[in-house]
Amino acid sequence: MTQRSYKAFFLAPLVPGVVWAIIMLNPVVLLFAVPLGYIGMFAFGVPMFLFARRYWRVSALSSVLGGALSGALVYPLFEWWSNSGGGLSSMAQGIFWFVPFGAIAGGAFWWLYAPNQALKPTAPPPLRSGGPAA
Repeated sequence: MTQRSYKAFFLAPLVPGVVWAIIMLNPVVLLFAVPLGYIGMFAFGVPMFLFARRYWRVSALSSVLGGALSGALVYPLFEWWSNSGGGLSSMAQGIFWFVPFGAIAGGAFWWLYAPNQALKPTAPPPLRSGGPAA
């Protein structure tokens, strides 16, 4: 990983929390949003990035979709942490909020990771052969 990817992984999880704090007009939500952002980044974002970089291409689309998927996967953790247990309607409402915030984090990651790339995907690394060196 490059210095740019480390910077993107450090700053992108902060963006959804800041957006949420602005929407709610309450900076206290950062106490929940920042840890959840970093948990989602370490648990889902880093593995998705490494998978995409190894087998596919890291692009704006893969970053935003990966972020949205991470948001959907982090919501049950938030539900457990907040002990709200609101049932199916609560799950739908949570997905309604967490998927877009995950997509925002993925977009922020792409913007920080590849600022000069616009919407061009990054090239995948060369495949390594398993045979002996020639």
